[in-house]
Amino acid sequence: MHGVRRGLRMSESQRKEALAKCKRFQENTEALMKRREEGELSETVFKLTTDVLFENAEFYTAWNIRREYVMQSREEE
Repeated sequence: MHGVRRGLRMSESQRKEALAKCKRFQENTEALMKRREEGELSETVFKLTTDVLFENAEFYTAWNIRREYVMQSREEE
C-alpha cells in the first residue's frame, strides 16, 4: 500500500541467475531456429529442442522440430 513496492523481490544472485537462464534460453532458441532455416535435422537439433522445451514446454515450434527429427530418424531405419 502507500509507498510499499509490490512484486517479486530477488536478491542480486537470484537476479543474475534468472538473467543467465534467460540468456541461455534465447541463445538456444536462436541456434534452433537458425538450424531449422538451414534444414538441419540432427542429434544436435534434438538436444537443442530438449533444452528449449525444458525451459518452456509451450514452445510449439520446438515440438514440431522435434517431431520432424523423430519422423526423419524412423524413415532412415
